[in-house]
Amino acid sequence: MGKNSRKRKQRNRGTGRGRASDARRVSGSAHARWWRRNLRKLRGRWKRVTGILGLGLSLAVGHCYYEKSRQDAAQATHVQERRELPRISGFPATFHYGTETIHVESAMSFQMGLFTIGVDATGVIVFDGEIRESTGRVIATVRGSELLVHHNAKYDVNSDLAGFEVVDAKRRPVLQCYKRADDSYQINYVAFEVSGRTQIAVGSVSGDSGWWLGLSPREVERARGHVHAMFRYPGRKFPGMRAEWARLSG
Repeated sequence: MGKNSRKRKQRNRGTGRGRASDARRVSGSAHARWWRRNLRKLRGRWKRVTGILGLGLSLAVGHCYYEKSRQDAAQATHVQERRELPRISGFPATFHYGTETIHVESAMSFQMGLFTIGVDATGVIVFDGEIRESTGRVIATVRGSELLVHHNAKYDVNSDLAGFEVVDAKRRPVLQCYKRADDSYQINYVAFEVSGRTQIAVGSVSGDSGWWLGLSPREVERARGHVHAMFRYPGRKFPGMRAEWARLSG
């Protein structure tokens, strides 16, 4: 059977049937080469198209995020501009922080722990300083009583004519000033130095007060347990609105 098949192939090589078979093979290989060549072209074009689409999508998403962040920043700035700042009723004025007391006879600035507090000629109280996390890294800055947040930290600010406050992501005050019943002002703060060492000055409504350096985390939590947020948050949604306990005590 094998011999007969070889003989038929040899006979067909010189015939039209053999030539037709060869032509089909040549045609088939040319067709395959055409498909391979065009598939390569299509793949190259598709890569370019997907690259352009991806770039366009990235630019569009980036623009949307930029616009949203710009609008949020503008809204936050607008709200901060609309916030009222605490104002003393007149000179002299008295400020307490921890167990310390400062008497202010005229417009001036003074250092209170890691923060600078200024009282201008009209009696407006203005705060400046850096807010650090426990590692010592700056995560927010207070300039002219406006809060500038870094590293996407969830800090917030609120104030009215009798108080000013900055809170952390858990709504715990890190800087707080409020007018007391005797018209003096209480300053509370929880701060970290560049080295990460803690500075805490607190005074509670019950009169418990203190000023500490280098407390352990557990001691920090115990000390700041005397201080509660006196405003509602987020600040841009509730500018100048006091918490229930602060309204009742005020």
